[in-house]
Amino acid sequence: MDTRSIVVIKTILEEGSFQKAAQRLNCSQSTVTFQVRQLENELSVRLFERLGRRMVFTPAGKSILPHMEAILHSMQAITACNAPASLHGELRVAVAESLLSYKLHAL
Repeated sequence: MDTRSIVVIKTILEEGSFQKAAQRLNCSQSTVTFQVRQLENELSVRLFERLGRRMVFTPAGKSILPHMEAILHSMQAITACNAPASLHGELRVAVAESLLSYKLHAL
């Protein structure tokens, strides 16, 4: 199981559709669909059903939602423990001159 799949599921619930979730996550709808199907296959349960134009959890999906949220919460806590208090230092960006003059001129 991948935490990315759990984030996708949560985003679908918040947005109400695969397409809106894809837009929010900056990926294609097919990627979202793939993530959902992969998780459904792994768990051997159907997570979503279409209700009109919205995607809603099936009863089985609702039963595992608290566990998914606990996993995400734990991952955020772990990440927060490892995060440095502040970032400092020098950042160097290497860019080809043609891109520099064409794309980055306003920066």
